[in-house]
Amino acid sequence: MKPTEVGVYSITFFSYTIILYALSFSIPLLFSSQIITGILVNCFLFLSAEKLSLKQILPVLILPSLGALAHNTLFGPQTIFLYYFLPVIWISNFMLVTFFSKIQTGGIGKIILSATVKYLILNFFVQLYFRSNIVPSLFVSSMGYTQLITALVGGILAYGITITPIYERINHSH
Repeated sequence: MKPTEVGVYSITFFSYTIILYALSFSIPLLFSSQIITGILVNCFLFLSAEKLSLKQILPVLILPSLGALAHNTLFGPQTIFLYYFLPVIWISNFMLVTFFSKIQTGGIGKIILSATVKYLILNFFVQLYFRSNIVPSLFVSSMGYTQLITALVGGILAYGITITPIYERINHSH
């Protein structure tokens, strides 16, 4: 692959993809705050939707929740309940990137619609799980409005990144 010159750095599409994968897994290991982790992970989801194919996006959809399980601090002793949400998180992340990729409206409109779809999926299942006494109340807020807020802020952060000249110069031919 031919590298793209970005200032003094040389970034290939392959390097960009590997960096996204590594950060997607490691961000939950580095931060114990669900807000910071959520914003960054959602930012990576939006950035992935801009540059990667569906097949290439799959690790970015899955790795953050596995990193959160490995770190075991986002929800303290209740992190074990995150297992119930793994498929739901993966599906909601998939729907976020799918809607973002397919919607024809402008940048912010795409972010709002995509984030709302993710929120609705997660909120539906957290309500179902909570009312069925499967998960504790902590998850009602953490898989509800917190997800909407972090997806919106992560999308806006990604939008800010994508309008920079450096981002545009990343080689996306593969």
